[in-house]
Amino acid sequence: MVKPLSPAQALCVAAGFLTAAAAAAPTPAQATPGQYVMGWIEQIRLPAAQRVFNAKLDTGATTSSVDARDIETFSRDEEEWVSFVIPGRDGADDIRLEREIARDVEIIQQDGEMGEHRYVVILSVCLNGTLHNAQFTLADREAFDEQFLLGRRLMEDVAVVHSGEKFLTEPGCSGS
Repeated sequence: MVKPLSPAQALCVAAGFLTAAAAAAPTPAQATPGQYVMGWIEQIRLPAAQRVFNAKLDTGATTSSVDARDIETFSRDEEEWVSFVIPGRDGADDIRLEREIARDVEIIQQDGEMGEHRYVVILSVCLNGTLHNAQFTLADREAFDEQFLLGRRLMEDVAVVHSGEKFLTEPGCSGS
């Protein structure tokens, strides 16, 4: 026999349905000042190449990353720099960039072991109409659908991620 809900339990169930319905609405609503609801996949624009890319928003990653190949370090004005290629996909041309190395990191694997060494550079990306200068690790993302991954450092004051939606924002920047 099913026991009827108390009035307090019924109110909690109703509130849960209303909350779920509101969360399911695919709108680029402002969550808090400066933060917007964004899908788990959004488009970003890379002004250095005037190209739009799909990016995965990953709240489990601290630092953002970009698909980079042919990575070569060199010195410029007594600073350490890196040259790398963002491979073209679906017939697009490769993009060669040079950036000063901001830092380097050792990636820790899921089993706790030290993994690969990666360089970190600053890239400018447009997300939801705003230009962001953020740190990106240079990583081989060939096995992934998205060439860019946006981590918590970039998203913390910008996005609340809706895990059931994609493409809730625009990739452009003001003036780009």
